[in-house]
Amino acid sequence: MKSNETLGAPLSARKAQSRRAIINATRTVLTHHGLGHTTVEMILREAGLSRSTFYSYFTDKSDAAYAVIDELQAEQSELLENFSKIPKLTAPALRKWFYTHYQWWGAHYREISILVRDAAGEVAAISTQRGDRYAIALVGDGHLWQCKHPEAVCRAHLLIHALDSAMYQIHSGAWRISIEKVIKQLITLWMHALTAP
Repeated sequence: MKSNETLGAPLSARKAQSRRAIINATRTVLTHHGLGHTTVEMILREAGLSRSTFYSYFTDKSDAAYAVIDELQAEQSELLENFSKIPKLTAPALRKWFYTHYQWWGAHYREISILVRDAAGEVAAISTQRGDRYAIALVGDGHLWQCKHPEAVCRAHLLIHALDSAMYQIHSGAWRISIEKVIKQLITLWMHALTAP
């Protein structure tokens, strides 16, 4: 009879660690080589795992990249949920939240830009699937919004798009203005959308 524990860790914990190692390795390799030049062998070398371990979690490199996309979008969803936890709508509270978003984008810009370039269809599919969930997370219980819930969700979609576009443009270097100026404009836009009936 086999033991449920091997090498000092419960089997489920080891499986989770292996899957995590593959996703982390995929993120690293994609960032350096792009999806087109990434191979399963490169991911395995980076993760220090066997081919059979990889294939017990993922069907191919695209499947592993899909897991990275899913993970990045889950992190972004959490950021959006944090917006609805702001107790009172003020410019300083928005500024702080925008800077948190800016820092997240800075930490993940290279991954995001490569995935958008190399796996645009997958990124679009997940974004579409999560769009309403993102907007609902942003609206939260509605305490920051002056309009009715359906209108707030519609506005939230537009605000999220504006925010993501601004973050992408800033981090890509396409906009040659300071983040302070961008955040000031975002605050104006968001305050109007949030406070208009």
